[in-house]
Amino acid sequence: MFAFLKRPGFMLLGGAALLAVVAFGSACGDDDDDSANATDGVTLEQFQKTSVLAALTTVWSEALHDIDDGAQTASEFDVEWTGRVERIRTAIAGTSWPDHMKERADATAVALATSLEDIEKEDLQAFKGDITAAHEEFHELNEYGQAFIAGEEPADDGDNGEEEASETATATQ
Repeated sequence: MFAFLKRPGFMLLGGAALLAVVAFGSACGDDDDDSANATDGVTLEQFQKTSVLAALTTVWSEALHDIDDGAQTASEFDVEWTGRVERIRTAIAGTSWPDHMKERADATAVALATSLEDIEKEDLQAFKGDITAAHEEFHELNEYGQAFIAGEEPADDGDNGEEEASETATATQ
């Protein structure tokens, strides 16, 4: 009945709407008090957490893992990869990442841009390697992003949560 809620476009739109609500709420807050009280509006950290959540949600909804898996056995490009990889790259590149995550975000965005260049050149072999690199970079970024949102330190156990996320995604489908 609500299958449209699982569509990548709706999830991206939902993330953008959430950001707009947060920004609007901050702009329309009580301006009677000129003191710098963080509870009167949205703090930079709250904004960044919302931005990071929207970016991570976009990547998961556009299924970077599935693109990488599909590419490894493909004999030709899937017509959907260009749009999906571009939306992922835009979400990563357009996010206000906290300082301790910027390097990882930049590396992920560069790997995604390189993957897009491979598609333009119709170089499937290069794409296979570059999309895997982007996928691996994203898992590092995702680990730090989820910890940041939760206000925790990222786990240093080498587990990037991919298996758990895959099981969760499968269970919700």
